[in-house]
Amino acid sequence: MRAGILTDQTAGRQESTKPLLVQSASILFSEKGYRAATLDEIARACAIQRGSIFYHFQSKQAIAIAAIDYFHKQCEKAIFHPILKQPGSSLDILKQLSIAIEKFFTDRPDRNLINFLGLELAYVSDDIAEKIDDFFTAWHTLFKRLFKKLEIELNSKDMQALVEHSMSLIQGFCTLNHVYAKSVKKKRIKIMLGNYLLELWVEKLGL
Repeated sequence: MRAGILTDQTAGRQESTKPLLVQSASILFSEKGYRAATLDEIARACAIQRGSIFYHFQSKQAIAIAAIDYFHKQCEKAIFHPILKQPGSSLDILKQLSIAIEKFFTDRPDRNLINFLGLELAYVSDDIAEKIDDFFTAWHTLFKRLFKKLEIELNSKDMQALVEHSMSLIQGFCTLNHVYAKSVKKKRIKIMLGNYLLELWVEKLGL
């Protein structure tokens, strides 16, 4: 879903507009960056007046914080919770995890949200920095829980390195897709993110 006219045109006073604002802002922040995306654009995407935004949020930064929370919850829903319930061998489950990650970060129009907000705001806003730190900590917790389930032993230092390497691949994938999508030829780079992740895990874990 690209940022466009959404559904609730009278939502300045309706609580149902709040998630529309967050979703629309997430896409705009991901496509244009935090500073380039304006409150006017966010309002137009929801078909409301700019002033109606402040019924739900005190500031643009408050919207950004809500956007990170929203993106985090979507990760948990699409990746974290299902994979921890996935049956099968270690290799099978890691393969399913790599597929889920690739699908999530390929299909979502707000896939660059963490990249942009991290680059633009993490050093000037403690609240944003904390939210982004929570996001990456959740990924570390996912791997820790998953490896415990699979009875894979990895010391904390190697675990941290593996998670950081994995997240670097994911964020790099999102950035390259964004750069190539905005190029003159409008070509979107095709990288098999899932394959790279799976190869990394198999090598580091000796599977």
